[in-house]
Amino acid sequence: ITILLGVLVWAFFEEKERFHFLYSIEKAGSGKYSEHIVNEAEKNRSELEMMNRAKNERNKKLCESVETPERKSECLDTVEALIATQSGNLDGCKTLTHTGLAMDCHDTILYNQAELTENISLCKDIFNVQTQANCTEMIDTALLRKILAQNTITEADCARLSAKSQND
Repeated sequence: ITILLGVLVWAFFEEKERFHFLYSIEKAGSGKYSEHIVNEAEKNRSELEMMNRAKNERNKKLCESVETPERKSECLDTVEALIATQSGNLDGCKTLTHTGLAMDCHDTILYNQAELTENISLCKDIFNVQTQANCTEMIDTALLRKILAQNTITEADCARLSAKSQND
């Protein structure tokens, strides 16, 4: 009990000292410390709003007003990736500096092109294994729907669906 009481008294005085220390900083700086915190929070909010606006408008020029270098780079890459995926331009993904974003950009374009053209060979060039599997499944499902709707099946369709079921 004595030890517990000692710990509680120590914690009380420690917290009081910490509060006194922060109060001293505030007083000595005439509010500069809290002003700095408020300014940083405002800058963060402003930069994040600008990044969202740039992304929504697909406008890389808006990223130039972002001061933090890492955020500016992220903003530019995100907008470029959105433009590339929207246009289907794989070369746009190659200019991205963030590797993960470049790979996602590449995979999204190939997935969208595979879906549009029902070309399963595009799925094989997708980096992400799960996305690649989803792509293949999507094409197989589209093929099966088409076969059922037309009530016809070719020898090639049978071979492909048979190979797929053996791999699963």
